[in-house]
Amino acid sequence: MKTVFLAWQDEKSRQWFPIGRLTHEDEAFEFVYVRGFENAHRRAALRPLPAFPDPSRVYRAKVLFPMFNNRIMSSAREEFRAYLRRLNLDDEAPEPLLILARSQGRRSTDTFEVFPFPLEPKSGRLVIDFFVHGLRHRSEAAQALAASLEPGAALTLRHDATNADDPNAVQVLAEGTALGFVPRYYAPDLVRLLARAVKIDLAVAKVNPSPAPVQQRVLCHLDAPWPFDAPPFEREDFAIMADTARLAS
Repeated sequence: MKTVFLAWQDEKSRQWFPIGRLTHEDEAFEFVYVRGFENAHRRAALRPLPAFPDPSRVYRAKVLFPMFNNRIMSSAREEFRAYLRRLNLDDEAPEPLLILARSQGRRSTDTFEVFPFPLEPKSGRLVIDFFVHGLRHRSEAAQALAASLEPGAALTLRHDATNADDPNAVQVLAEGTALGFVPRYYAPDLVRLLARAVKIDLAVAKVNPSPAPVQQRVLCHLDAPWPFDAPPFEREDFAIMADTARLAS
């Protein structure tokens, strides 16, 4: 895992904005703002994060920035191994960006979320591991079906074009029943694949029974070819803001 993005949700409008990019390469972590921050500032008055006060700069460090490290459960905690198993990760100290990507880096005290860049550089395929969003808002029957799924069970996607909140919304279905949605960040690119009738392999990777949080109930694995010349997230909101000639220690 080399690249993840940071998103922020406006509590009034409930709209999400990608605002930053975190990478780990050559034993260094790097954080930069992306153009979605400007959109969030303009539309929802988001201010620069205290940890990264200058949106025009590149922030680099040899250790993971506290802003992100605090979103990973400490390995010293007794429940750490159970936490990794819930994320379907090996016990052998997975990379911090992988933990952030799988867990979404969520905390109950703020409205930030972390998600990974989905294109594998070697294979050129779209590969995404994600938890179904919105399951808690589905019927009891849909939630019971979700709880009964086994790893490897086939799932399908459906473009929910009439969705009033997001015309790019993509539903996740099991046995024809909508369980919830693909994370919103991937939806526009998946809509493009669905429109081209590209074969998308989607299956259950893991089901976490209660008392696991419902937002981490059904973990899916998606694998699909990427037939476009431009990479995913080739949208203005994901363009970096930083002047790479200026570095912050």
